[in-house]
Amino acid sequence: MRKAAAAIPILALLLITGCGAEPTEPGAASAPASGPASAPASAAAGAGSTAEAVALDSAGETCRRLLGADGNGPLQQVTSLVKIGGGTSRFEGSVETARALHQEIQGLAKDAPEQMLPQLKELSSPVENTLMIADSPGSAWTFNPETWSRAAAELETGCAPYRAR
Repeated sequence: MRKAAAAIPILALLLITGCGAEPTEPGAASAPASGPASAPASAAAGAGSTAEAVALDSAGETCRRLLGADGNGPLQQVTSLVKIGGGTSRFEGSVETARALHQEIQGLAKDAPEQMLPQLKELSSPVENTLMIADSPGSAWTFNPETWSRAAAELETGCAPYRAR
């Protein structure tokens, strides 16, 4: 039941951002296009709509930057440094690492399609918390592990077709 509930936002993200469609650049990595999620994106791209094509390219470029050329982009870095378990959560990186990741994700968000912004903001929430606590040591760790995990999973799934091979 939980898997089915988690799949709905992922499918919605794929449908909205077009990450389920094949990349538009020649020679780019692609995932097999199947099912109803890829049909609307393909139809929009085939219709020649400039606005749609720009959004798809922007989503693809955002995904490639988020994943990194070597597979060690900001998405992988943040997900490997956030630890959740036993009713607690923490960021295991340094303040400098948090600052660098925060700047990188914020830079990505400036060029990202609007539909990806909530997930990018949530992805950076543990690094924002780390920076807030570093600047104000009495601050509380305000991080929602479930929301963050869902956003990270949506980005992973939505960007999978753009992963370097």
